[in-house]
Amino acid sequence: MGKPNFPASDREIAWATLEVLKNHYHRGPMARSEMPVPVVEVLSLDPSVLDIPHPPDSISEMRYRIGWSLTNLRKIGAVKNVKRGYWILTKCGDAFCYCGDLYPEIVARFGADVSFEKHKVRNGSNPPIIFENGKQETLNRLRGMDRNFFENICQRFLLKFGFLLMDVTKRTDNGFEGIGTLQIDFMSFRVYFRCKNCTDSIGCREIRTFRKTVSERADKGLFIATSSFNQSAVKESNRDIFPTIDLIDGIELCNQLERIDIRIQN
Repeated sequence: MGKPNFPASDREIAWATLEVLKNHYHRGPMARSEMPVPVVEVLSLDPSVLDIPHPPDSISEMRYRIGWSLTNLRKIGAVKNVKRGYWILTKCGDAFCYCGDLYPEIVARFGADVSFEKHKVRNGSNPPIIFENGKQETLNRLRGMDRNFFENICQRFLLKFGFLLMDVTKRTDNGFEGIGTLQIDFMSFRVYFRCKNCTDSIGCREIRTFRKTVSERADKGLFIATSSFNQSAVKESNRDIFPTIDLIDGIELCNQLERIDIRIQN
């Protein structure tokens, strides 16, 4: 039986697999059996493609192609098989970008017959827009994000700046909070963080309440908001004899995301 007609090229599946592993990176190795659903979501495919079989095997075509992609991604050093059925990005894979050093190797390994577009429009959906022009536009995209996407962006941001072993302790309609270890050279600190997607300015009362949690659980506090902090909140965050709370407002968050090349999608 011939190869089934499938609505995604091998190269698209390879890139989507890398993206799924990157999004999962802070949780550790990912089981191959967990990958098909998020890969389909990254590619904006209809979920029914998960049911396409791969004859004569009993597995699905998507699972088979992801397995083949992982094998080839391992050959170019982008992923690593840490134990049977579990995969993780390497440093090379974690640094991948669609116009970077890894791209020619992906093309060589998976072929150049199909032009891969990271945000290809499928099933009539609108393509995500990558921010470039103006911080306010970027900020508007952040504020309009789904809660899960906002959490993913913030966790990637924290990982890039040295956070380890993050544990989300609470989720709300517009954000989340948790605790992690911040590694700086040979020193480490327990940091309690809150990430809030909002438009209203943060005042001193919220900082004061947040500080109580920080003082009970961590060495320092970090409050990230897509809005701003008023003067009383800034003053409250720097009070003597209390744990310091670092503040990152919406504009600073956009600056830092741009600096470390984390892209925002609609």
